[in-house]
Amino acid sequence: MAFELAERNQLLHPFDTTARQAGRDWVYAFLKRSGLSLRRPEPTSIGRAMGFNRTQVDLFYSLLRTELQDHKFTAGTIFNMDESGLSTVPNRLPKVVSARGKRGVNKIVSGERGQTITVVCCFSASGVYVPPAFVFPRKRMRQELLDAGPAGCIGFTSDSGYMNTDLFVDYLKHFVKNVRPSVNSPVLFVPFVTCVSGCN
Repeated sequence: MAFELAERNQLLHPFDTTARQAGRDWVYAFLKRSGLSLRRPEPTSIGRAMGFNRTQVDLFYSLLRTELQDHKFTAGTIFNMDESGLSTVPNRLPKVVSARGKRGVNKIVSGERGQTITVVCCFSASGVYVPPAFVFPRKRMRQELLDAGPAGCIGFTSDSGYMNTDLFVDYLKHFVKNVRPSVNSPVLFVPFVTCVSGCN
């Protein structure tokens, strides 16, 4: 576009007339002058993108403000829960130290594609930790899947390997068992966005 713009307006330019395009140096200089940068976008589901709008965000903060004023929650009684997918086969290799100028730095990796396991984590604002829950993509739960897992962790299964309404209720029971909220000492539980929209 930069080349075409310069050509149509008959401007003097140092662009490559054979390739009919501006050079890489010009692009980086343009980005720097304009305060722009090339970034890798995060994949976002359409459901999450649609749920993240001004009306929903204003409603969330309005409810949050009301609850904080009514109950005077402290940092130890505000819990945030989120889920994340963990691959059984690492897809990003860590950096390694090697001699300068060495051309081939290799690391043997597994040839299998692996599976994604969902892990559900929950912490309070002061760092109180609820043991995680793992959601495995299978029909029946086997206790061996939790061997060497964090103390107190639990496992669920679902056909998709993702949290669903029934599993969310089971996770709430796990949360109550570990945090022990009561009428006299309530807690504020803020679940992740996908569960808010998918679990009603």
